[in-house]
Amino acid sequence: MSSLGFLAGARTPWVSRLGAFAEVHPEILLAHAVRAALDRAGCNATDCVLLLVACDTPVGAQATNLARRVARSLDAERLPAFTIDGQGVAGLAGLAFASGLDGPVIVAGVDSTSVVAPGAGLVREYGRPTPDEATDLRFLDAVVSAEGLTRTDLDGRLEALRRRADHLAVGTMIAAVATAGGAVAQDEPARVAPPQDLLPLTDDGVLTAAHQAGLCDGAAAVVVAPRRGRAISAVHLSAAPPDRLADTLVDVCRAAPSPVALADTSVVLHELLARRGVPAAGGAASVPIVGSVPSADGLRILVDMAERTTAAFTVVERGRSGQLVRVSLDGA
Repeated sequence: MSSLGFLAGARTPWVSRLGAFAEVHPEILLAHAVRAALDRAGCNATDCVLLLVACDTPVGAQATNLARRVARSLDAERLPAFTIDGQGVAGLAGLAFASGLDGPVIVAGVDSTSVVAPGAGLVREYGRPTPDEATDLRFLDAVVSAEGLTRTDLDGRLEALRRRADHLAVGTMIAAVATAGGAVAQDEPARVAPPQDLLPLTDDGVLTAAHQAGLCDGAAAVVVAPRRGRAISAVHLSAAPPDRLADTLVDVCRAAPSPVALADTSVVLHELLARRGVPAAGGAASVPIVGSVPSADGLRILVDMAERTTAAFTVVERGRSGQLVRVSLDGA
């Protein structure tokens, strides 16, 4: 893994569901991010040996191997391209598959929650019997209970994340997207009412909608290659059952060789790591503030952090199926 290097990355803006990207096909968003990443890496799609695309809901407009369709749109008919469903961690996990290949690899993620409605892959016709969202909410409620977290604790962590996010300027990694309403060049976070105005999501619970990121539309892409660029020192994959997931997340973060930027949509886990003394990467753009594109949040943070700091950092992402990915980027 030490031979794998980060060449460049790019992303579209993160736009609230049913916002400016509501009529933009996910294939367009994905191709836009991939082209921008290739431009910044100084290579063509035909120079690459593989395109891996993460998609959280690969049904409807995001089905039939979205990655292969994008490869064709890039005039790269000979480029092998595959779409992977990792339930929230496939984007960063794709970097593990890139190691050992002899040539540049594109790893990207996309989800258009406007075009493919959240939960579309969970209905009976698609054969997924258990809504992951309900399972995830139970897991987070269990963490709140086990840690003795209060609503005041979560509201305070949310405000701290917002203050940090307010200091982040829009960087050059955002590739503007042309829409019928004009070019979109900045993030448009999901709008959520103030925490004090919201009721808990569950009976006798403390979690509100403000403590979970709103859904967004967007895409992100990175180009990596062996023995070139800023070194990716490690990609660590792990998994845990629900009753061990919180402790496993803490262990994975503590074992990171550099400060951690957590790519997770819940304020609960940001508070958990802070309480357990896990060092946070300075200036990390927080997913709970910007909003969530389920398949690409980790890639977005990797791209954003790589532009904003020359120091070493680690991105950790949790999938709703209990899988964890840790990616560490060395200092420039």
